[in-house]
Amino acid sequence: MFVLSIIVALVAAALYGFVLFQKLRADEMRAVDRLKSVFATIHLQIDELGRIKSLVYDTMQEEKPLWQEFDAAVTQLKQALDSFDLSQIVAADSEMNRCEFDLKERVASYETLRHQAEVKALMKEVETLDSRLTMHVDEYNSAVQQFNRKCQAFPYLIIRKVCGFDVKQRFLHEAATVMDPNLSAVVID
Repeated sequence: MFVLSIIVALVAAALYGFVLFQKLRADEMRAVDRLKSVFATIHLQIDELGRIKSLVYDTMQEEKPLWQEFDAAVTQLKQALDSFDLSQIVAADSEMNRCEFDLKERVASYETLRHQAEVKALMKEVETLDSRLTMHVDEYNSAVQQFNRKCQAFPYLIIRKVCGFDVKQRFLHEAATVMDPNLSAVVID
């Protein structure tokens, strides 16, 4: 009878551990899915900004430094996305945001481009994607916070250590800061 009680207790403990593992795994997958949404939105932003570039390039050919910075920022961001290193992605995304701001400012300074319906529509789409990216980053960070909190609490802490779960890094979506000689700084969302 004693041996049977021990076997039942071990089976119950194993089932409980399995349930905890599944809950932790579900939270981890929720965070991963949210991060995929962040990456997909960044890729859409890159595509839309590329469309804007191809649309306005002929009119703005003399803006070579802008195009060089833009191309470098796109390359850096794509490489960071391929590396899956969040700190690199955040840094590259901040640089891309700065280039996006510069592009919008330069396009606005061209009378012929400022009033083109297609340019306006693409600029509005980029703004929509910026908002969507902020939303996805917030959702990812919320999922990461929930996962990390659970990982640090008993009894999930034991499951985390036994099964090799690692706490997740937050996506620190920083607003791009552009220096203006007349102001101390302008912060762009």
